Amino acid sequence: MKNLYLIVTVGYDYSLLPRFLNYYKNIGIDNFLVILNTSDVAPIFILKNHGINAQKTWIESFSEENKQFHERNVILDTCSDDDWVVYADVDEFQHYPLGIENHIVYCENNNVDYLEGRLIDRISKTGKLSRISNNMSLDEQYPLQALLTNKLLKAWDKKITVAKGKLIVGGGHHVFLDSATYKPLPYKRKLNQHSIGIEVHHFKWDRSILLRMNRYLKLHDKSLFFWKKEMLRFMKHYSEYNGINIKDRRFNIDKSKFLVNI
Repeated sequence: MKNLYLIVTVGYDYSLLPRFLNYYKNIGIDNFLVILNTSDVAPIFILKNHGINAQKTWIESFSEENKQFHERNVILDTCSDDDWVVYADVDEFQHYPLGIENHIVYCENNNVDYLEGRLIDRISKTGKLSRISNNMSLDEQYPLQALLTNKLLKAWDKKITVAKGKLIVGGGHHVFLDSATYKPLPYKRKLNQHSIGIEVHHFKWDRSILLRMNRYLKLHDKSLFFWKKEMLRFMKHYSEYNGINIKDRRFNIDKSKFLVNI
């Protein structure tokens, strides 16, 4: 198997970073390409405690286009065309039912260049936006799974999870870019046939989400236009139900069978 890397951009909210690093180390990833979009020093110490150095720091206000630009440059500087790169945000914990290395070996044996996963939003048992506790596992705090991204936000819920270094991944890790024009290739709603069963468990829905959404809504970034509409849909729902309405059948809420164990 070729080299395996994980690339992640860490912003001002890095509360899940220690759990994130532990989780991905536990599933078999040793090489982390970390980009910091914050002037805080705390993430640097968290990384050092895990034997990791940041590849780059940029302290300007967040921009999806800048994130995409910096991630691509780090990959070009570090990875070969045939190396494998895992794309994840700090609140995303990818589940590979066969184990990530077995999935990649399968891809190499079948000339497959990438895998995808579906976002599974993890929420508290009451639907309330609870504070993350360091004394409990994420599974205990957010035991339910739901399709909020797809059904409530009406957003793209398919993510590129791992791809060969030669492929250019676009904004939000949802689509690829054309190598000649750098324009997004069409988004296809269905997972490719090799990705069935891969899930991206999304631990976004904690008490800080409203503060984070309000912060992003103030950013003057054209690439966030649709993202802002999604945030407003959630904030309207939250205002109406004082939380996430776990009785809404559209969200397909159920007890999660996948355990992060962190």
